[in-house]
This record gives sequence, structure tokens and C-alpha cells, in this order.
Amino acid sequence: MADNNDLREIPKHDIKVNANIQEHSLLKDITKGAMEEIIVPKSKGLMRDMFSGIIGMFADALKDSLDRFLYPDGNAPTRRSPGSSTYTSTTNYTSFSRPINNYQPSSQQKVGQRAGNEVNLIWVESEEKAKQVIGALKEDIVNYGKAKVATLYEMTGQRTTFADFKFGWTDVNALGYYEDRNRRGDEFRWFLDLSKPVDITNI
Repeated sequence: MADNNDLREIPKHDIKVNANIQEHSLLKDITKGAMEEIIVPKSKGLMRDMFSGIIGMFADALKDSLDRFLYPDGNAPTRRSPGSSTYTSTTNYTSFSRPINNYQPSSQQKVGQRAGNEVNLIWVESEEKAKQVIGALKEDIVNYGKAKVATLYEMTGQRTTFADFKFGWTDVNALGYYEDRNRRGDEFRWFLDLSKPVDITNI
């Protein structure tokens, strides 16, 4: 097994780029998951039921007016409605809350230390810079069989922890970049598209 000095060695690349960094947030991840998996689908169902109820209400009112016009004496035949015109919510609001008290942090996470397998979100200033960073990481994989998170952070001007030397990538196809068109005009747009780092200690 490699000692600490070996682990802390990283290939040197003469690459320094300006970057916008965003750390992963448990609360943001949970909120995003809840929005995509629960709130948005439930809201659509709720709106559909509400508008169906409103349409049904107007349809019943129109049918009643038609009955009064055709049968002014009030002898209209009894009509069975295919569905109730009364709006009833079918949304189970208890499903909106997730028990986050059951959350167990990653075994790699320690208090005061970022986990190396949770790489920060990184946007760089240009496509050229994105290509340089990803190219250097892929070069490390070709030459050494692995690229370290610490190497990425070194090139993008971030502080490293010991865990950043223990995690990285071994597959060149796990690294890429693309233009994030959802960014504001004053923000960097080229996003480094990286898969979740793996333990490379014994590689």
C-alpha cells in the first residue's frame, strides 16, 4: 500500500484556470430530488384534477340550462353523471416530506473534511480552458492509469484535502465538458462534466 508521501504526489501540469466553484449541498440535492420526483408530478396531478373539476362544473351547469330550456315544466328525465362535478383533491401531502433524519453521510465524509468522492461543481472561463483541464486529466489516466481529484483542484485553484489525493478517475470516458447555456452573462459557462470519483489508492 502506498505511503502518505506517495499519495500526495501529483503529476505537474502548467495549467491554471479561472473557475466558478460550487460545493455540493445535501439540502440542495434533497430539494432538487423532491422537486423532480414528488412536488412537480404531484402539482401537475393536482392542477389536472382541479381543472377537470372546474370543466365538469361548467358542463353540469350547461346541461342544467339545456334541461330547463327543453323541459320548461321540469319533467326532464333523470340523468346519471359519469363523474362527480365536485372537485376532490387526491394529493397525499404526507408524501411531500422525506425523513432526512435517516440520512447517513458517506463513510468517506468526516467532520471538517470534504469527501474526495464528492467533487465540486466547476465552470471555467472558456472552451479552450475546459479542453486543457480535461485533456490533462485524460493524459494522466493514459500515462499513470489514474487522474486525481487533487490534480483537478490544483489546476482550478482550489484547496485540497488528503481525501482528494485518494480519489479520482481511471476511465477517460468519465471526463468531459460542455457549455452550460443556463448560466448568467457574468458567469463562466463551460462546465466540467465529471463522473463520481472512485478510490484510486491501490491503483
